[in-house]
Amino acid sequence: MTPFAVTLHPFDEAEAVGAVYPAAVRGDELLPRAFDAPGAADVAARFLPRLRDAWAALREGDGDAWACGVNFAVGVLAGFSHPVYFLGDIGLSYWRGSGECPLRPYTRSMAVLAARVPELGAAVSEIPDGFAGAGSAGAFIPATSVVILLRELERRPWVFADRLTHAGYDPVTVLATLLETLHYARARQLGVLELTNAVDPAERLAMFPTAHLRGAWGQALLPESRARIERALAADARR
Repeated sequence: MTPFAVTLHPFDEAEAVGAVYPAAVRGDELLPRAFDAPGAADVAARFLPRLRDAWAALREGDGDAWACGVNFAVGVLAGFSHPVYFLGDIGLSYWRGSGECPLRPYTRSMAVLAARVPELGAAVSEIPDGFAGAGSAGAFIPATSVVILLRELERRPWVFADRLTHAGYDPVTVLATLLETLHYARARQLGVLELTNAVDPAERLAMFPTAHLRGAWGQALLPESRARIERALAADARR
């Protein structure tokens, strides 16, 4: 299995439904005007042909094109307005361990948001629940569920840490990244979307401003994020 470079993108669900999805369905040339962050309008304009092609493919039963075009655009464009958190070869719906990813129960398919656009109709059932390969979006944590996962992570991080360790991950780094992402999203009532290969760690390139990247070669996580996880795991070890 080829490792993915997964990033977590806090995003505005209403922006996805009200701006990006309609641009795909209606060929809306006004999409770039919906994004006022520096550089975002140009990237939105470059995504327009992919959005239209994804809508055509979805009508033919190809939901992967929607994940790689439309949903991927949602995450990339959000990266111009919000921090993006590098998670590595693990996501919300994907990991290299056995069984279901431990974060999967807290996620929903992006088809849930697509269903709010009447023009999409029954075609939303073709949108995959997770990644459609490299350069795609997977599942998301709805804004209403962010607080649920955050509460579990703060109260019982060892439940996640045990499975992560068994699968060969560094649990402190993964959980600290997740903790910081969720705190940011909760404070702004945002959802969190997973993307794969929106960054290239080897070349140190990103499809959004690299100044917004946290982890990897970007800005370091807040020291307190890692310290909180370390304290909680140490306390559990002493029991």
